[in-house]
Amino acid sequence: MDTIFRYAYRQMSSKISREFMIETQKMLDSNYPELLKYAIIINAPKIFAVLFAMMKPFISKYTLEKLDIYGPNRAKWRKAIAEKFPLEQIPPYWGGTLEGKDEYCSGSEIWTQGPNDLHSFMKGLTGF
Repeated sequence: MDTIFRYAYRQMSSKISREFMIETQKMLDSNYPELLKYAIIINAPKIFAVLFAMMKPFISKYTLEKLDIYGPNRAKWRKAIAEKFPLEQIPPYWGGTLEGKDEYCSGSEIWTQGPNDLHSFMKGLTGF
């Protein structure tokens, strides 16, 4: 069973939380510099911008270059998805053409857990 952690802004902005986030980010950057190939965050709520701004100074420039963050503007994040991924492998909800039971392609193999070979899934990203 997955565990979901929920924190209030007050908890996340406490000195102990900030120190933990800083040390965790330093450890990840030092020991796992290539762990992240690319990340796209869509429909990010406004509070995300506040929390991300707290962490941003402690994230390396190299890692920040691998992140794309989009708010609720569907046209913008769909355009970014179309540029980074082959649309035939993306569910319709995100602007792709993959066929499935519903617009999210629930039950499709794209939702399998565990590591998958992403070479055929990503396009145009260096390091893959």
